[in-house]
Amino acid sequence: MPSGIAVDGAGNVLVAEFGNGRVQRFSADGRFLGGWGSWGSAEGEFLEPVGIAVDGAGNVFVADSGNNRIQKFSSDGRFLGKWGASGSAEGEFNEPVGIAVDAAGSVFVVDAGNSRVQKFGSDGQFLGKWGASGSAEGEFNEPAGIAVDGAGNVLVADMRNARVQKFSSDGRFLGKWGSPYSVDGQDYAPSGVAVDGAGSVYVTEMLFNRVQKFVVQ
Repeated sequence: MPSGIAVDGAGNVLVAEFGNGRVQRFSADGRFLGGWGSWGSAEGEFLEPVGIAVDGAGNVFVADSGNNRIQKFSSDGRFLGKWGASGSAEGEFNEPVGIAVDAAGSVFVVDAGNSRVQKFGSDGQFLGKWGASGSAEGEFNEPAGIAVDGAGNVLVADMRNARVQKFSSDGRFLGKWGSPYSVDGQDYAPSGVAVDGAGSVYVTEMLFNRVQKFVVQ
């Protein structure tokens, strides 16, 4: 059950493996380079890891969903730190799933069970949060994937609201698109989101078995 995927600055591919409770690292052509992790709650262990992201220095951040925490590692898997606990207070989580890092090193986490996004410094310093359960602008219903574009804006796949929402890095609502239909340009259960160097946005849709590409103004 591979769940999350990220690419580092050298082009290596890192995969969060939900079912085996570990991270595996590969070259761009799929050659195995190493891995780390096992089932558990100690440092460097995982319980249902989902999201994974890499910062500009090559540090790896993993959303350790079942343990309601984020863990930070060096590029070769050396444990560097962790933060989070079960709950709804600042810095606590209820199923962290998506994770992304911006150019400044800030870490954005989709806290799915709490219907919000939380923002942290690279060592876990709490910097802010936004979102609540609902369908209005800036609200979420089972948010999942998250990405940061070249301008630092944050895009969130708001799965059960069948849309993608766009925010500034401090959580200010900037726009949205999608609705629950199967025609092009609409989304139904969007789960993953990614942005390329040109600013195009790619969205995976689980129930319609497709990827859609958007140009966002």
